[in-house]
Amino acid sequence: MRCKESSSASTSHKDYGIAVVIEGNQWRRVAIVDYGELDPLLNGMDDLGKMTYSVTALPGFEAAFTTKSGLELIAYGNKQQGGIRTFLEYDDSPEFHSHRTNGFNSRT
Repeated sequence: MRCKESSSASTSHKDYGIAVVIEGNQWRRVAIVDYGELDPLLNGMDDLGKMTYSVTALPGFEAAFTTKSGLELIAYGNKQQGGIRTFLEYDDSPEFHSHRTNGFNSRT
C-alpha cells in the first residue's frame, strides 16, 4: 500500500488516496482507492471481519464491499465446509484468500 497524490496540470486540482499493489508470480495490479473511500473501506473490512453464521439462517452466506475502482473484499461462509473465508479481488487478477478464525486476514 502506498499514499497517492494526483495533480491536474491545467487546474491545479489535487486528489489523494492510496494505491493497493497486488502481486503474483507473473502479474501485478494496482487498485487506486480515493481518500473519501478510506473510511468506508476500513469500516467494510471491519464489518466483514466480524461476520459470523448468525447473519442468516441459511447454510451459507457471501458478503462484499467494493470500491469505485473495483477492489473487492469478500467474506464467504459455508457451514458444510466449515470456517469463514475472506477474499480480496481486483480486476481480472486471481483472488487472494485465507481461512480465518477472527478478523479480516486477506494476503496482499
